[in-house]
Amino acid sequence: MFYTSLFGTVSHAVLNMTLQARFRLLLILVLCWTLGHAQTGTSAPQAPNHGDIRYLLVRRAGRPEKNYYDLQQAPRFLEPGRYNEEMLGQYKPSPDALGVDISGRYGNYQAWKVRWLSKTTSVELPSSPKPGMFVLSYPRNPDWVFCARSYQLSGEGSTRRLTYVDFQSGREYTVELGKSWPRPWDVSRIEILNDNAFLEIWKASFAASPF
Repeated sequence: MFYTSLFGTVSHAVLNMTLQARFRLLLILVLCWTLGHAQTGTSAPQAPNHGDIRYLLVRRAGRPEKNYYDLQQAPRFLEPGRYNEEMLGQYKPSPDALGVDISGRYGNYQAWKVRWLSKTTSVELPSSPKPGMFVLSYPRNPDWVFCARSYQLSGEGSTRRLTYVDFQSGREYTVELGKSWPRPWDVSRIEILNDNAFLEIWKASFAASPF
């Protein structure tokens, strides 16, 4: 009864407003909604918790050839029927292997099961404070995903350069960033739980396969 009476009072007050007053009220309501929506949209992403599991895939590509990576939450074999448990159980990860096609990434020769510990950007962390396992990804180029033991971003404007030590091979590489690539890198810190997760991924893929 109280809410019905209150609604009736508010409705009567709005009807008695002049057209200009109604317009002002509508403008205030729109501004309040816009500000609230903007604050929600720009809030900082939450840090992953210690139970956040991912799979880090490794493949060879490019000229000259080097390791490229992909951090996925639920990778799946594209053709699980081509493999079996014995084959994958005996597999030894090697850059010389033909590799496995998984979730749109072809020729993956290694898959780590990892725990995702934290995420930041190269603005907050322009270099690795100490050796570890860092996944560096560039938002404008989905192929630019590298895993580094250590890294450093140097320079400004049109002379930026990323130098990193590849986690798998231990070799040092550089990526030159021109002025058309001004965005920061995403930096995720991870730790390995299983250094050969192909069998685990295959079992999940086979269970999800309709064939």
